[in-house]
Amino acid sequence: MAETRYRELPGVRVAYHVDGDGPPVFLLHGGGPGTSGEGWRGVMERLAPHHRVIAPDYPGFGYSVVPAAAPGIGRLADVMLELMDTLCIDRAAF
Repeated sequence: MAETRYRELPGVRVAYHVDGDGPPVFLLHGGGPGTSGEGWRGVMERLAPHHRVIAPDYPGFGYSVVPAAAPGIGRLADVMLELMDTLCIDRAAF
C-alpha cells in the first residue's frame, strides 16, 4: 500500500505517494479532486511489485501546500525535477 511522504522544496511543500521497489516510475495527475495516490491507486498496486512508484501531488492539489503564487506549467516541471533530486533519482519513467 502506498505511503504518503512530504518534501520541502524551494517555495513549496510537496506531498507524494510512494510504493514498491525497483526502477522509478512517476505517475502525474490531471487537475481533478483528491490526491494523486487516490487517483493512481490501482495502477500503483500493479506496478509496485517491479517498480518504485511515485505519485506526487502538484502544488495546490491533494496534500501539497498551496504556494503564495500558483506555479505555471514551467514551474511544475521544475518542481518535479527538484523532487527527483531530493529523492536521489537521476532517471525515471513518467
